This record gives sequence, structure tokens and C-alpha cells, in this order.
Amino acid sequence: HRMREWQVWQDDPAYYNPPSGMLALGYTIPEALLRPGGKELMTVEQHFELVNWQLARIRTGLLLAELTGRVLIMPPLWCGMDRWWAPHTGRIPGSQMPLPIRNCPLDHVFNLEAGFKPERIREYSFLSNKLTPHSVKTSQLNISLPPPRGDGSVRAALQDPAAKHAKVLRIIDPSPAVFQLVLSDAERASFVKRAHNYLGIWCCIRPLERGKPGHIWYDLFWDVVPHKDRWGHEWQEAWIARPSK
Repeated sequence: HRMREWQVWQDDPAYYNPPSGMLALGYTIPEALLRPGGKELMTVEQHFELVNWQLARIRTGLLLAELTGRVLIMPPLWCGMDRWWAPHTGRIPGSQMPLPIRNCPLDHVFNLEAGFKPERIREYSFLSNKLTPHSVKTSQLNISLPPPRGDGSVRAALQDPAAKHAKVLRIIDPSPAVFQLVLSDAERASFVKRAHNYLGIWCCIRPLERGKPGHIWYDLFWDVVPHKDRWGHEWQEAWIARPSK
């Protein structure tokens, strides 16, 4: 996937023009999350606040892509800290990586090797790739959805003729509330069952005790209270970044 992001991997022509069309997201990350306190280095908690803000909107993108049968063009990711296999404070020792990391590799956050189906997504650089047909790049429509509620208005907006005919349908400021207010109970349960495997870990803090883990799992439902995480722990309170299995 990284080679696709860097546009040095060539797929079959069908990859660049899926018949069901594509869905993209448009949003602006608050500056206070990108540089909390105006500083370059973040705490672990601030890194997760930044990534989680994006995950709540990407979750909506994944859901809307499923509802419309479209392929999701993943938005560019921003990470407050790099990922390594030992404790660190943001940068891998010896690295001069600028922080926060713009266009953070998708596999820093998402589990692309198991659980997440790569054929249902495209890389953030897809629309700037010279292999993507002109007919795709010029057939884009930006829409703002109505506030999520259980009256079917969001689904109706997605079925508008202009929206259905656009090769790329871009949702402006997607609401994280789609998961809780638009899906049926059955749709929500089905998505949760699959989505628990979508994300990976951030690594690492220094373990609090010898033999304990130092990595922290991302949680696609971090803002849903209550919810059960991938390990069956039920969050009855606000999610916090803490090491687990």
C-alpha cells in the first residue's frame, strides 16, 4: 500500500476506475490538534487525540462507502508521533522526521495485513495519480449531508441522481454520529464485528511493569460510550490511551 501511496506501483487498469464509483472525505483538522500548545512534540495522549479525531470521520467514510457500494479513497493521515518497536518520545532515535507527520503511512494506524480489505479502499494520492483516468478526475461532486438522524434523510441524500452519477462523491465534514444515528441495529452490529480488526497498534511507551505491553491499540469506536473493544473490555467511561494485550 505504501508503494501505491507513493505512486510507484502500477495496478491493472480496472483498479483506477471501479465501476461502483468512489467516495472521498473533505475536512479540516483543527490546528489545536495538529500543534497542541503550538509545540512540535506531542504527548502520547495528544497523538491519540489527533488520530482519533480522524478515525471518527474515517469510520463514517467506511460506513457510507458500504451503504453506497463505493470504494473509499482514504484521506491523508496525520500522526503526532512516529511508530517504532521500542519506547520513544515521538521520533525514532536518530531520525529527523518532522512532526506531526503529514501523509502518515496508512499501515501506521490500520491493519492492512488482516481484517481490513484493501480492495475496498484506495490510497490518499489516488486522484493525483497519472494512471487514474481523466474521466474519473473530472467527475467529482462535493456534498454536505443533512444532520444524522433516524429519518432516512442521509440515505436519501446519497441516492440523489447527481450524487449517484458522480464517479467521486466527496462528503464534506462527515459527521461521526452516522454510526449511532443512521444505521439499523443489525447494520451496526455487523459493522462492529468486522471493524474491530481494521486497526493496529501504536508503539511504544515504556511498560509500566516488567513483562507488561508497551503498545496501545487504536479503537475505531473510541467515542462511543458504552462499547466493547476488540478484547471484550466494556468502556463505560471516556476512552483513554492505555497499553493492552
